[in-house]
Amino acid sequence: MALQKTASKNPSYRNRLSYHGMLLGGIGFLCGAALVIAHVETRQAIEFAKAEEQR
Repeated sequence: MALQKTASKNPSYRNRLSYHGMLLGGIGFLCGAALVIAHVETRQAIEFAKAEEQR
C-alpha cells in the first residue's frame, strides 16, 4: 500500500513569514497597551502611597 501525500491542514497564509511577524507584533502591541493602561490607572495611587510613606 503506497502512502498518499495529504495536503497540509494549515492555511497557506500561515506559511508566510509576514504572518508570524504580524502575530508577534500584535501580541506585543496588546501587552504594551496593557502595561500602559496599568501604569495610568495606578500612577496616582503609587504617588499617594509614596507621599504618605515620606511623612
